[in-house]
Amino acid sequence: NVVSPDDMIARHGADTARLFSLFAAPPEKDMEWSDNAVEGCARFISRFWHFALRLQPLCAGAPGTVAPAELPPAGQDLLRRVHKTIRKVTLDIEKETQFNTAVAAMMELLNAAHEYDFKKAAPGSPEAALAALTVRTMALLLSPFIPHACDELWERMGFWGRPSAGAWPAYDEALTHDDV
Repeated sequence: NVVSPDDMIARHGADTARLFSLFAAPPEKDMEWSDNAVEGCARFISRFWHFALRLQPLCAGAPGTVAPAELPPAGQDLLRRVHKTIRKVTLDIEKETQFNTAVAAMMELLNAAHEYDFKKAAPGSPEAALAALTVRTMALLLSPFIPHACDELWERMGFWGRPSAGAWPAYDEALTHDDV
């Protein structure tokens, strides 16, 4: 039995179809079709899109790095989450070929980023640099999964080049460990 993706692509777009296919099951397993999971993938893309655009004023011109000592404890936690996610997604793609767990890690990062209070951040602040780092990293990590949305978002954010042509983000091993 085969489910044609044409209806899903027409309703939600090719990126949602691709993300659902990669998230639904590991490559070696059969995939269970679920309209709810398709909707969930569409909501995730939409949440990421709106999150990034909401932070766009902070990200414009912000450096791509931030020192942990410049951030409050909650910011340091988010920075560690970013680096942990880079490590997890990199290993899941390159060594484990577990795309579903890579997508799950990016969903967790988006949830953590949503919880962080960027409302008090001012352009040029360490929090603005954290916002830019988080959005850039997520766009780079998601680019193999949802390339059309990431390319469009990258351009709207004012980042240079294209995420699909950019360097894969590197993680700082020291930031992948919790203090406690």
